[in-house]
Amino acid sequence: MQRPSRRPRVYRAAIIHLWERPGPCYGDGHRAGTPAGLSPWSRRTGPMALPTQWPPPEMRTKTTTRKRLACPKGSTPSQRRAYLALHAFCLAPSETAGLRVLSGYAGTGKTWLAVHLIEAACRSGLKVAVCAPTHKAVSVITAKLARPVRAKVWAGTLHALLGLKLRETHEGVMRITLDRHPKTLYFEAYDLVFVDESSMVGPDLLAYIERFVRSARTRVVYIGDPGQLLPVEETPVGDDRQQGLALGEQGALAPPVFASGAERHDLTEVVRQKSTGRPHPIIQLAGEIRRYIEGEIRGTFGPEAIGRYLAERAGEMPGVHLARAIQTAEGAVTLRRRRPAKDIRVIAWRNRVVDERNRYIHKGLSALYGQDDGKTFDEAPFWPGETLIARETLYAFHCEVRMAERTPKAWEEALAPVEGDGSPRGADRERRDALVDLIANNTELTVTLCEPLRHPYLDIAAWRVQAQAPGAEPVEIFLARDAGEHQRLVRKTWAAYRAADHRSPEDFRRAWAVTRACAPVMHAYAVTAHKAQGSTFHYALIDVADLYGMAAGGHADDYHRALYVAVTRAAEQVWLCL
Repeated sequence: MQRPSRRPRVYRAAIIHLWERPGPCYGDGHRAGTPAGLSPWSRRTGPMALPTQWPPPEMRTKTTTRKRLACPKGSTPSQRRAYLALHAFCLAPSETAGLRVLSGYAGTGKTWLAVHLIEAACRSGLKVAVCAPTHKAVSVITAKLARPVRAKVWAGTLHALLGLKLRETHEGVMRITLDRHPKTLYFEAYDLVFVDESSMVGPDLLAYIERFVRSARTRVVYIGDPGQLLPVEETPVGDDRQQGLALGEQGALAPPVFASGAERHDLTEVVRQKSTGRPHPIIQLAGEIRRYIEGEIRGTFGPEAIGRYLAERAGEMPGVHLARAIQTAEGAVTLRRRRPAKDIRVIAWRNRVVDERNRYIHKGLSALYGQDDGKTFDEAPFWPGETLIARETLYAFHCEVRMAERTPKAWEEALAPVEGDGSPRGADRERRDALVDLIANNTELTVTLCEPLRHPYLDIAAWRVQAQAPGAEPVEIFLARDAGEHQRLVRKTWAAYRAADHRSPEDFRRAWAVTRACAPVMHAYAVTAHKAQGSTFHYALIDVADLYGMAAGGHADDYHRALYVAVTRAAEQVWLCL
């Protein structure tokens, strides 16, 4: 019988060596390396060896299996579901774009969960931006990020990230427009964008975001509370409708972001305190208001219902107090004297009530703030160290600009609208930017100087105030001693301009300069519910009697949302002033 050629034998032996472990080699007739008992060509083979697995366990390559994603420790069931879904969305391939909403009422852990998602995205090497409608809201979430993570993310306002600025029409109405610098990174440069306090984002901003998402393939996670107030657009200067809270449309159920069509992930369980095993008393109260917002309870959670609710839980809700509305401002003065390091605010509805509370508290605290070389100026509108808030968008002079440079022409170039006939353009706009800074509505600044003088442009009795926002350069504004005198001058100037046969650009600029020569600012001791949105205070004194006026006017949903916002601004204690 003819032996097979060597080539097939070697070839087949190689195959055997690849798949089966060699048995012992016998010297009688077996070539070295041929497995014993497996060669079909030798008659002197030993008994057939049972095949064993090759390679041996110690040489075997372990097959990798994807580990199950671990959710953050201590998360609730809804937090786990939201984290798994949003983690997959955030770390999706770079060409994947889209919008998601992380929704939850106060106390459900939205910020806590968002921080974990941001940290996971940064570990994966994504370019991440964190923004919000206001600087204060941005600082709340970024303060909770670990320092190494904070250094990797861009943080700022939503307007700055989109490259949007407020510009005026010829009539002085503010409009949002794109105004970008070629060397600055904007929304499209980031893989992932987190928008906190998205309940405050209006339809115009949402439209810009959706436009850039489609063009840049950026992923966006909105973080918001469906129980908060509906966003309102800034009203034109001099609009008589400003009441402190613009009422929403009848039947409006939630802020626009929750109706944007983006996939929504709801957090439903309230996080409980480790010390008591129950939610914080303020969160319990917010939860009761939430039931009215959602329609679970019909009627109105007015002063009487609030009194009954707390009476039934006497001793069970430390940190939640009842007070009389007439004692609201007096209580704020007492608390600020006893707790000067605490951020304490009165929250009301109408601007008139807010101004009354601010005047009372300012006067009551004059002994703490109003010292200047041992002499107290009782009539001063602000003391150094106090906080002021911009009522609306305003222009303020840079402090380094000397008084001699602020000629009447410079005032008119700086304060006139940027569009329309006679508006500054090109080199004039650069000159304007060198003179003044645009201070956004609701910006808080700390006062460093307040002194009396004659107004350098209007030639009326005035106050010169220097103030500074966190992380910004100091600015200077002017206030009329008699607000009525300034308003009379404004009306007279505009009447002369409109009555003229030929309306010149110079007269137009002068009318606007007269209008804006005194800045619209207010104290920060008391604020409207809408201005309080997005902020967190240590203590809050809520003028429920004033807020309830909304419900009496047929806007119960707005009342409940304003009350919910006011209650959830307090981190430690809240007083309900009935």
